[in-house]
Amino acid sequence: MNAAKRQLLRIEGETWSQIRQHPNICRLIGWVENENVMALVMEWVDNGSMLDVLQSKKFDFTLLDKMNILSKASAGLWHLHEQGFIHRDVALRNVLVDIRNFQVKLTDFGLSRITQTISDAGKTTSHVLPVAWTAPECISQNIYSPKSDVWSFGVLIWELMTERVPFQGENLMALSFKIATGKRTLEIPSSWLPELHDLTGLCWAFDPDERPTVEELHDGLILLESKSAGSMKRHMTINE
Repeated sequence: MNAAKRQLLRIEGETWSQIRQHPNICRLIGWVENENVMALVMEWVDNGSMLDVLQSKKFDFTLLDKMNILSKASAGLWHLHEQGFIHRDVALRNVLVDIRNFQVKLTDFGLSRITQTISDAGKTTSHVLPVAWTAPECISQNIYSPKSDVWSFGVLIWELMTERVPFQGENLMALSFKIATGKRTLEIPSSWLPELHDLTGLCWAFDPDERPTVEELHDGLILLESKSAGSMKRHMTINE
């Protein structure tokens, strides 16, 4: 392992170790380092990333299942924000799931940073951009904040609900310009629950101040989970 990769892993481990334990945050156990190897050791989550699970086509998820996954993932992000961290790479690939007991855990804190609220108003800078998940202000100004995580979470919602890759096959240079100038977001299917449609759209407000906080996002998803559970019970009763 070269020195640059070793340093990146060390930074990730040091950042991760500062995050308090939470049911929806993947737990760092420690890391191993010697002359030849450096590796992070984290808790095992049986089915891996939610993205891998969807791509395997081995499981069918109901609307209630998806609302449950989203509410738990947002709880993990809320926990992160409460401690002054920004994730900066919120996406299905960084959500782990154990299908047996429906444990859902946010992971991969290699890009995470602690916000310095006194010196920079809770914002950090970065030049690492997964464009399809990236908020306009990150592309145009390299500024990340809790509200840019919320934008990314909106893309995560779209990923899970549609089971598709956002902006697949599009030219990234052209796409980044359109996102940065407020001319492009993902199209939200009209078949979604109206409340989920509206909540996701709010995540993609061009002005960060108009986006919900992750706490508000979580509360909205909990309500949608409850509504989905009620609909399923009514459907079961009718079928019986």
